[in-house]
Amino acid sequence: MSARLKGDRRTVEIRLVPDRSARNGCSSRLDSPLTQVNALPVPAEGTRALRGQLHSGLESESVRTPERGGATRHKENYAMKTVIRRYSLLLKMLGMLTLTAAAVLALQVPGEARLSSSERITTSPVYWGDAVVGTSTLVRTPKGISFTYHTSGLVPGQVVTLWIVVFNHPEACNQHPCVDEENIFFNPPVQGDFLLGAGHVIGGSGIGNFGGHLRVGDTSQSGRAEVDGISFGLLDPMNAEIHMALHSHGPAVPGRTLKAQLSSFLGGCVGGPENFVVEPDFPDEVGECITFQSSIHQ
Repeated sequence: MSARLKGDRRTVEIRLVPDRSARNGCSSRLDSPLTQVNALPVPAEGTRALRGQLHSGLESESVRTPERGGATRHKENYAMKTVIRRYSLLLKMLGMLTLTAAAVLALQVPGEARLSSSERITTSPVYWGDAVVGTSTLVRTPKGISFTYHTSGLVPGQVVTLWIVVFNHPEACNQHPCVDEENIFFNPPVQGDFLLGAGHVIGGSGIGNFGGHLRVGDTSQSGRAEVDGISFGLLDPMNAEIHMALHSHGPAVPGRTLKAQLSSFLGGCVGGPENFVVEPDFPDEVGECITFQSSIHQ
């Protein structure tokens, strides 16, 4: 066992070397970087106390009896444990956090890099025209996607639904990102679709929080199937380009209409997409609809 004190820099280095005379005749040293406590900072007021504790521990460790064999090893190990115990207690007295080298290395790895190879997370801004009004998060796995969408400035009392727009083969889009609706309806190689993610009646604060999950191959909530009878669902979660789009169905209408507004793309809307309101106008009457916000994950 060795120790080094540096007065001006107030650092401590401790190296622990186990007894070489193991029972099986083999020797080992714990001197790799993962088994040392190096350059731990010590506050100024604790330096003097730490030096006294370490010197006391070193002196007790160096005192050995003339006994041979197991008795000598026992006292050496006991002295070593005493120094380690004193050092740990002193760290707690100084209010310092002790971390193993493995934990330190883990903390140095970025959050996204610590994800498994089969999972990917992205966060993107939510746009309403040119203004950023919120954020969205997408979690991809080979089995599907999970998502959250947070926004503000919505009209209280209106029904708003979140749609997951999927471009299963974005490399076939006529532009990037795949923002043109032609890539959904009129570009077959893209295999585009849009599926219901969530729906709410907006409260008085005008804040909208949406979230959900979409499985691979699930077409049960396809909005495209409503419009032209074609649906693909989500085919390749890890590589598809995915957009989140917010759609207003106008003022909430109690009864069956409300159920349709919350669960379908055309629910509560008069006519098809060709009759949707165009910005800067916004639905203020029953039957008027518009898709007005978006967030892109490539």
